[in-house]
Amino acid sequence: MQNDNLTSFIQKVLELKEEKEKENQLFSEAELDNIAIELEIDPAEIKDKAQEHYTRGKNFMEFHNYEDAKKEFDEAIILQPNFQEVLLGIATTLQHLWQASQDDKLRVEAVYYADQVIKINPEEKNAYKIISYLKYEESSPVKKITSKISTSTNKHYKIQDTVRVYWFGKYYDATVTAIQDGKYKIHYSGYDKNSDEWISEYRILGSPANQIFKWTFRGALVLLLAAIVFTLIPQTTTYNTNSNYPEIQTPASAKNTSLKVGDKVQVLWNSSYYNAEILEISGGQYEIHYAGYSSSWDEWVTSERIK
Repeated sequence: MQNDNLTSFIQKVLELKEEKEKENQLFSEAELDNIAIELEIDPAEIKDKAQEHYTRGKNFMEFHNYEDAKKEFDEAIILQPNFQEVLLGIATTLQHLWQASQDDKLRVEAVYYADQVIKINPEEKNAYKIISYLKYEESSPVKKITSKISTSTNKHYKIQDTVRVYWFGKYYDATVTAIQDGKYKIHYSGYDKNSDEWISEYRILGSPANQIFKWTFRGALVLLLAAIVFTLIPQTTTYNTNSNYPEIQTPASAKNTSLKVGDKVQVLWNSSYYNAEILEISGGQYEIHYAGYSSSWDEWVTSERIK
């Protein structure tokens, strides 16, 4: 594949992408293949090139090098605008970069790319997780409450103080490295500087604001879990012969536990199925390992991607 042809392909895709974004449309794989064929490029070469960039980006992410990971993902998404895993990778790197800089532009971009993932695959829960986290950080009632009480209850953490910081359901050891406008820049013990981020006091274990956060979060979590359970369990309506009122019953299909740890399966990834093994099962999702690939490719998937 000649560089001139590749450049022409990228320019054509970028031109069409602007038009499609205006109409809120996605590329079809056939459209991308036709563009490549018109420019005398084998569509498979374009896909291979995108996969190379994705692999490099994923490897950078593994070592928390989010800036270089983002660059590789950007290259891949130009070649394959509907590459779901790349879009999710971009959203994830933007989330981490936002956490480190608190640049609101990065937060908005991360939400945008996560939303693009959902348009392609409404079952991708990691995209919902990113959007929910970022929007929660922006508009959380806990955040508003704690900001109001911070002046009267602030423990006045100092630079070099050792603290435990809440991040995605767990607390991690960290050190305060800077303080500005009531926020703390922290460095996580055992992680490189790419994981550093600016945080509000409510995420620091033991602070007065954190106590409000924990109790408010627990109440919200209980309500959220109840709503998820109610909506996810399919229901059918039958009638009790001894009553005029309908009763709700859960069909046997909702209790299907046929997939087990260790099962050999095939998993859908980027429009193709790959041999894999189930490593763990939790919350209706399956952690799988792709046969012939390193553990860095392991991922959690829903049953819809398994056959």
